[in-house]
Parts: sequence; C-alpha cells; structure tokens
Amino acid sequence: MEYGKIFSRAWNICWNHKFLFLLGFLAILGTGGSGSSGNANYSFDQQDLPFAPNGTVSPEFAQNIEQLLTAAIPIFIGLACAGVFIGIALWLIRLAAQAGMIKAAAEIDEGHKMSLGQAFSAGLKYLPRFMGLNLVLYLPLILLVIVAMIGVFMSFGAAIAAAVTGSSPDSVNTGLGAGFGIVALCMAALACLAIPLGLLVTLLYPFAMRSAVLEEQGVIDSVRRGWKILSQNIGETLVLVLLYFGIGLAVGFVTTLVMLPFLAIFALPTVFDLLSEQTLDAGNLIVFIVGGAIMAIIGTVVQSIWTTFRSVSFTLAYKEFMLRTVK
Repeated sequence: MEYGKIFSRAWNICWNHKFLFLLGFLAILGTGGSGSSGNANYSFDQQDLPFAPNGTVSPEFAQNIEQLLTAAIPIFIGLACAGVFIGIALWLIRLAAQAGMIKAAAEIDEGHKMSLGQAFSAGLKYLPRFMGLNLVLYLPLILLVIVAMIGVFMSFGAAIAAAVTGSSPDSVNTGLGAGFGIVALCMAALACLAIPLGLLVTLLYPFAMRSAVLEEQGVIDSVRRGWKILSQNIGETLVLVLLYFGIGLAVGFVTTLVMLPFLAIFALPTVFDLLSEQTLDAGNLIVFIVGGAIMAIIGTVVQSIWTTFRSVSFTLAYKEFMLRTVK
C-alpha cells in the first residue's frame, strides 16, 4: 500500500470539498476540563467533627444530611435526565456524520459530486445500521462496566453500612478503607478484561463501519466482513495506526505551539493577580475567559480537520483492502 498517495488523495478530497470539515466537526460533538483554585485558612477542633462526645454520629448532622439529600434528589434526577437526552442526541449526530463522511469520501473518490446535504442525508440512511454496530460491538464492554459497577456499589454500600452500624470514627474509617480496597480490586479486574477487548473493538469498528456503508452489509455481516478484512490486512492496518499516531502527535505539538502565545497573553495577567494579590481583577478575568474561548475554538477546528482527514484517508485505504480481500 502506498500510504503517501492515499494521504495525498485524502487531503485533496478534504481541501476541495470543505463541507467535509463540517461533518468532521459534527463527528466530534460531545467527545471533548475545568479547574479552580482558592486560598482558605481554617482551623477546627473536635467539636467541628460530626460525632457526639461519646463517639456516635451526631443526630443534628444526620438530620442535616438527610434534609440536604431529600432536597437535592429532584435536581440530580432532572440533571441526569437532561444529560442523558443531550448525550443521546449528540451520539446520533456523530453517527450520522461519520457515515456521511465515509459515503462522501467514496463517492468523491469515484468522481461523483456530493454536497453537505447529500452527505448528511446518506449518513442518516445508515444511522440505524451504525446504532446496531455500536450495540453489537460495545455491548460486551457495557455489560462488563455494569457488572463491575454493581459489584463496586454493593461492596462499597456494605462497607458503609458496616461503618454506620459501628457509629464511631474508627469504625467509619475502617469501613471506608475496606470499601475503597474492594473498589480498587474491582477496577483492576475490570481493566484486565476491558483493555484488550476495547483495543480489539477500536480496531474492528472502523472496518465494520465502512463495510456497512461501502458494501451495504447488515449489522452482523458488517462485523464479519470487517473482521475478515482486518485479519487479512493486519500488517498494513498496524502501519496505518502507527502513522495516524505519529501524525496525531505532530498535530498536537504544532497546535500547542500555536496556543502558547494565546495562553501567555490571556492567562498570565490572571495568574499574576492570584500570586501577587490573591485577588481576581474583573478585567483580567474577562480576558482569561475570552482567551479560553478562543483556544477552545482553535482546538475544535484543528480536531475537526484531523478527524476528517483521518476518516477520508482510512476510507480510501479500506477500498484498497476491500478489492483484494476475498468475500
């Protein structure tokens, strides 16, 4: 495989059909931190702790916690429902954009004309199939996480219950320590199972996606066909993975260099305020927020371009794999 020619063709397709970059932006929606700093001086004695003099949990403290939880539960439920709804909507948009990029890249490479509307409409056509692919390929990982989380909550809940039953600071610390230990063991067991399975799914998923779009395969047949093409071209696939990894590092390094001047201009005044006077000037804070927004926009643009190029180039590579792999 001539990787240089594939990358050159892919970039020409992207540059001459810039609507693909918009699809790349849609394909990264919701896949994207925050930070805070402060200074406080506080001293406390034993009376500040939530324990009565005899070592039992203070009734006032328990009542306050109960009232707080009762008031917060509806808010948490509402936020959780909104988060789930938004997450599902972004996920569906991502899938449609990914399918649209694959279809558009293949059609353009064959000399056909495509527009943004045509590409996204094609992506919507394959949306149910992509949803099925996600379910089939990621369901084992999801089940692993669910089982692990159930084990974590049950063990941690049992530890907390034992600690509360003891009602003394020592029993609370012992119970919580045991709970965290069990949680760590569950996480280690989950990692041993999930990491290799996740790596396999990460390699297989792009092949199955393109099998569904370019060869009009169903969900299960896409997985089978994708696995066949992957297994028969594993060497060149790994070379592509390494090339993408290296290019991604280079893109990240260059992006960081571009952002450093913005970081210095927008962040340093706020940092100096905090270090010298331990206060925040309103003007500097506004500059900091605006600078953060500008850097976020730059990062999003770069990520959209990189995602588009990677998708188009892998689609071209898949077409070569497809032609020389026996069905």
